[in-house]
Amino acid sequence: MNAGYTIVDKQVVPLANGNVETAFDATVQNGNVKVFVTDCVSRKLAQKTFDANIAASKQNNMEIMEHGANGDLSVAVVRNNRANLNFVNAIDLSVPSTIYMEDSLPEQMEPMLQLLKSLGYPEVVQ
Repeated sequence: MNAGYTIVDKQVVPLANGNVETAFDATVQNGNVKVFVTDCVSRKLAQKTFDANIAASKQNNMEIMEHGANGDLSVAVVRNNRANLNFVNAIDLSVPSTIYMEDSLPEQMEPMLQLLKSLGYPEVVQ
């Protein structure tokens, strides 16, 4: 048990561009959250990964509902109303990395954002 969530099925995968992605499922509020943490070899690749996640959401007619930024840290929350899912995208350019989380229950959003806040990420606002 870690900070209110349980990690299940962790996988670490080196990517062709040199980045390393750690993927795992976490149990939060009695439901599954998919988490992908990408350690990037450069700020440019971190930004590219973050931007690609946002662009993929927009291509699927989803918009950023909430956003927070503070220096090298940024968080964007994307809502998919048709599937009743939330996607959280976070980036830290000071240690080039991204975090992507996908919930399966609406009540998981607040614990996901609180986890990011405890890691130093900014609060999100609409």
